[in-house]
Amino acid sequence: MKKTLLAASAVLAAAFALADAVKDDCVSGGSDTKHLNDKGKYLQACVWLQTLFPKADVTKISYNGKFKPDFAKLARACARDAAAK
Repeated sequence: MKKTLLAASAVLAAAFALADAVKDDCVSGGSDTKHLNDKGKYLQACVWLQTLFPKADVTKISYNGKFKPDFAKLARACARDAAAK
């Protein structure tokens, strides 16, 4: 389990690096730059899904939430690409 947690953390860091253009959109903002907002939590969930279930194609899951579908599509692609590395 510890190995899976470390792998997921590394994949999450890689996903944020891939999503550099929107990285600032993923944290709460203001003086709180350490906690994820809804976009960051969505990216994190995509990473966990792709890491825990490598045969799953995270890019094919649907999204029906608070932010624009374009961001959701980018987050899923970043999670897939980061997990593939």
